[in-house]
Amino acid sequence: MKINSFRAEAVHGHLDFKIEFFPTLTFLVGINGSGKTTALKLILGLTSPSFSYLTQIRYRNCEVICSSHESEKDIVIRARQDDDMFSLELLMAGERYPSNPIKRFSKAEAVKQYDSDDIGYIERRHREEFDQLDVAQKIRALTTPKFLGLERRIYEGVNSEMMYSKHMYRRQLQKKMNRFKTCKQLMLVWRKFNF
Repeated sequence: MKINSFRAEAVHGHLDFKIEFFPTLTFLVGINGSGKTTALKLILGLTSPSFSYLTQIRYRNCEVICSSHESEKDIVIRARQDDDMFSLELLMAGERYPSNPIKRFSKAEAVKQYDSDDIGYIERRHREEFDQLDVAQKIRALTTPKFLGLERRIYEGVNSEMMYSKHMYRRQLQKKMNRFKTCKQLMLVWRKFNF
C-alpha cells in the first residue's frame, strides 16, 4: 500500500494539514512546532490503526488516501472526533466499513480521577476494545506502508503501537537504572523487570 495524501482539520484546535505524497519518497520539513510529528502520528494512527494516537491528539477530521497494488487511490481511512468520542471509517473496493462512536481516552483527564496503575489498566481495556472492532481488524489486514518513524526506525505500521510501548518501557527502565548507585541495587531492579 502506498500513501497518496493526508488531510486533517483543526489539529490541536488550530492546525490544518493537506499533504500530497510523491510516488517514491517524501520528506516532511518544517520549523519546530509546525506539526511534523503530529502529522506522522496521525498517519500512523490511521494506517496501523493506533488507539493511542487517534485519541490523544485533538482533531476534527483526518484522512489518509492510499493506493493498493491493483488500483490508484482506492483506499480511504478516516477518523472524526468530537469532545469525548471519535469514529474510524475504511472505504475500500466500493465498500464502507464504519465504526460506532468510540469513547476517547484522555490521560490528562484520567490523572485527575485515577492513580497511575488504574490509568494503565483503563487505557489497556479501551485499546483492547478498539482492537476488536471490525474496521480496526480490516485496516490491520491491509499491507501497511513503510516509513521512517519518529524514533528513526523503519515501521510498517502493524506493530507500531507495541514497538512504541516497548521503546517507552525501555526509556523508563533506563531512567530508573540511572538512579541506582550500587550494582546490588541495579541487580534487584533488573530481576524485577525480568530482562
